Amino acid sequence: MKYFLMFFLVSCGQNYNSNSFDADRYGPEVEIDISSPEGSRFAAAYNLLDSQCIKCHDGTHSFWAGFTTEQDWIDVGYVNAGDFDNSFIIKRLKNYGSDMPQGGQELTDNEIEVLQEWINNL
Repeated sequence: MKYFLMFFLVSCGQNYNSNSFDADRYGPEVEIDISSPEGSRFAAAYNLLDSQCIKCHDGTHSFWAGFTTEQDWIDVGYVNAGDFDNSFIIKRLKNYGSDMPQGGQELTDNEIEVLQEWINNL
């Protein structure tokens, strides 16, 4: 009985139910200031990357989830400001010698345009 009580008390500190595998629903929220065109472009790009990339890579590359500013993406070399075609992440997503997304659907032309608008306007 004391082990049950100890387990119960320890597990109460979670913000999600690990038994139902719903941790993704309660992950950290990223707040991006969308009061400017730059912020709106980044928010659209970040939300796209979050839904199409970060969710899958979070387990093996958890540092992706920490890229919450444009400068983070530039500093790690995944994005070349103003240079969409030569940005590492775009080469990966467009499968220029790569295999992303693994087992998933390639990004649509509209999704690629969101990223292009963001990167070319950095």
